[in-house]
Amino acid sequence: MWFTRLAINRPLLIWMTLAAIALLGGRAYLRLPSELNPRADVPTLVVTAIYPGANPPEVEAQLTKPLEEAIGTVSGVRDITSTSQSNFAALSVEFRVGTNLDVAIGEVRGQIERVKANLPTDTKTPLVQKLDMNARPILEIGFTCPTLSVRDLRTLADAKIRTRIERIPGIAAAQILGGEKREVQVLVDTARLAQNKITLDDVVNSLKAGGRDVPGGAISSGGRETDVRVTGAFTSLESIRNTPVLSAQREQALAQTALQNPVSAGSPPVPPLTIDEIAEVKDGVEAQTSITRVNGQEGVSLIVSRASDSNTVQVVAEVRAALESLRPELPSDLKMETLHDDGRTVRAALEDVNTTLILGAVLAMGVILLFLHNLRGTLIVSLSIPICIIATFLVIYIAGFTLNQMTLLALSLSVGILVDDSIVVLESITRHLQKGETPKEAAINGRAEIGFADLTTTLVDVVVFVPIAFMGGIVGGFFKEFGLTIATATLLSLVVSFSLTPMLASRLYKQGETLVATKGVYFLFERFYRRLETGYSRLIGWALGHRTGVLLSSLILVVCVIGYTAPRLGTDFIPGSDQGLIAINLETAPGSSLQKTDAVTREIEATLNGIPDVQARVADIGEIVGGFGSLPHQGSQFAQINLFLREKRGVLG
Repeated sequence: MWFTRLAINRPLLIWMTLAAIALLGGRAYLRLPSELNPRADVPTLVVTAIYPGANPPEVEAQLTKPLEEAIGTVSGVRDITSTSQSNFAALSVEFRVGTNLDVAIGEVRGQIERVKANLPTDTKTPLVQKLDMNARPILEIGFTCPTLSVRDLRTLADAKIRTRIERIPGIAAAQILGGEKREVQVLVDTARLAQNKITLDDVVNSLKAGGRDVPGGAISSGGRETDVRVTGAFTSLESIRNTPVLSAQREQALAQTALQNPVSAGSPPVPPLTIDEIAEVKDGVEAQTSITRVNGQEGVSLIVSRASDSNTVQVVAEVRAALESLRPELPSDLKMETLHDDGRTVRAALEDVNTTLILGAVLAMGVILLFLHNLRGTLIVSLSIPICIIATFLVIYIAGFTLNQMTLLALSLSVGILVDDSIVVLESITRHLQKGETPKEAAINGRAEIGFADLTTTLVDVVVFVPIAFMGGIVGGFFKEFGLTIATATLLSLVVSFSLTPMLASRLYKQGETLVATKGVYFLFERFYRRLETGYSRLIGWALGHRTGVLLSSLILVVCVIGYTAPRLGTDFIPGSDQGLIAINLETAPGSSLQKTDAVTREIEATLNGIPDVQARVADIGEIVGGFGSLPHQGSQFAQINLFLREKRGVLG
């Protein structure tokens, strides 16, 4: 065992190595992202598309089916599941395990571009994204203000709050729900258009040429309404009114008039008409498509989603800091209420697992002390726990994993495994000390005596957990970090038992050291332990004398237990967890107006008043972002009521 000899003869090398591991592992721990679940690479893409004003049958026929047919030709596609709703279509595209999703995204987008010309002209460009198990809103904040109208509140939230939040690194999207959107409306007088030889397209093109920063609006002319989306420099309604209308037809008519009337040839040119002369320009609001109420008061909500490679806890902290920095620029009576905070949920979950990990380590040390009857031996064994865990953090960081429920659960379960190797080594070393060997000889010989057996038992543990990390599909992706983390910790415990444990034993133990207590509390436990050992020996002797009966009774017991419990045990991918949220999803009859759905929602909200332990209540009507217990929905018949519960609460019936 050259490695053990090296550790015993060169203790400074071991201590320097441990110091380096502690430094690097501690730094890795501080830099590890924190999130609730592992970053599982799920072989699924989600395609979403918006078709404004279309009912579900129209969405299915004109949008969903063409997309399904196009995407179905992509190589590696295993299954396509689609949902068609009013104004909205969603497709879940599942690929065969092993498909390169980065390549698949490019192919899917290429097929969408190929059929884009055949889709309805009002359809917005379909969005293609990977399915991310952590891709849900991480923060929702409600805004209400008694001195601002819902239009002004929405404008403030869009212009100042949303734009500031979206600049934070790690933010994928910041969305404002509810309120009324400002809209510049140009109401054209069709009689004046005809009188001046101007077409509606001339007006639209003149506005596009004259400015590029107007919020979206509409030009209404009789029964025709044309959306105008410009992106440039109108700063006021007056600048829109003064925009000249350029019309080739009008110029030709004026030129023809000049030719027919030579007397007017020397007159100054006729100035072009302005928008104000043919239309009324007013500051209005878009037709409301969504309503948000916070605790019964109409307002707006900010929903923040993070990028897949960002740290949930850090992003939430930066969003909160940004909101605090904006406070002086916002109305003094603007109320901001945190409705949902994934950062708090992640912190609480990780703190629970950390507490379990620490408690398990302390209890393990207590049990070791009780059985070893030796503080020095307990210290030697107990050192293997923090050393292996810190070194595992370094491996987790290098592997690109995160601190999540699965990696910390793996570390919690590995606490018992981490001390097994060292306990066996110490017991072997102690036997050699009792034979009269020096501590150094006992450390070398004791480690060598059980080296192969210890290596075999440790590798058996590794063989059990490593295959979990290489399972296919979603389950394999989810448990990859669990399997590799616990296997890494187990292998590191083997390294510690070959190096640190014998090195410390050679210096802390004395010749003739024994694990048998002769006085004190340990002596009382020793008497109990010896009686237990004697009883166990008798039981083993009896079992060996009745092999057939023991085997048959064990087999019958196993069959009975499995036969009774297996049909009654439920199955689930992930156990349910209390995240302090109750989501109520509503859907009225197709075609219901926003006002009708709102009225139904108000009735349900009224019945929810007075429920204990509810910290906040938010109702979203017409547009549901998804992630809080539902998929995204958009349409006047959809609504969702979210009840956010207090941290310290009872059980709701």
